[in-house]
Amino acid sequence: MKDIVYVHIDMINNSVLSKGISAMDFHRSIKHTPNNLLLLSNIDEGEYESHTGFRIIRHNQVIKFLETHAKRQENLKWIDFSDLELVKQLTPVEISELLYFGHMNTHLHSPFFYKLQNNYVFLNVNEQVNKIYYRYIDVFYQVLASKLQQLMVKYLVSIQRGFFKKEVIINNIDIELIKKMRSFLQEGVVFYFPDIKKRDHTYVIPIYIVEDKLRKVEDTIYTNDMLVANLNYSKKYDEWQLELIK
Repeated sequence: MKDIVYVHIDMINNSVLSKGISAMDFHRSIKHTPNNLLLLSNIDEGEYESHTGFRIIRHNQVIKFLETHAKRQENLKWIDFSDLELVKQLTPVEISELLYFGHMNTHLHSPFFYKLQNNYVFLNVNEQVNKIYYRYIDVFYQVLASKLQQLMVKYLVSIQRGFFKKEVIINNIDIELIKKMRSFLQEGVVFYFPDIKKRDHTYVIPIYIVEDKLRKVEDTIYTNDMLVANLNYSKKYDEWQLELIK
């Protein structure tokens, strides 16, 4: 797969459809690990919870579970929860909504359940595509910033000459810079690293509007009329800037 990141945010329900941001990227970027997980896919791990019929991962096993499954991520679907006693109080209607979530990869009503007090719903749609609901959308901005920084480091390492590659360390992308992208992230965009250009000491990552054409993002021929902005990294000053294209 090419080094691209597709992002489409739905601000109405705080969901993010993405390609190129893996379960591992998510797990490594969030600051607060979920307390417990209720599995929405058919993964035979954890404890069987008899009231709902779902399997659950308790707090002392959550990190190990996420690290193990984030590496392969296939059919990884879960919702976090705070208190098992409240899970046991879920109504048949609420349980059916959770079943619908796992089967259809979307919500019926609110994606955030009062009894679960969940901060996320993680849905692996296919091998490269994830749909994640965030109670606090700023958490996603951190995930995106970390991924873009990681790909920039990878690119800088790849263009080094010589047999021995030096370690590359660059500044984090400020979350406020990511927030400036909100308007076009809601349209559906691709951060396209194969088209990086260099201007003096600055590397220019083009951001193209692609809307909901997720399946075609790797095969699309990107043109200037699709260019909405550039994310620029100055190696000289070790800083990031957003360049809007009018």
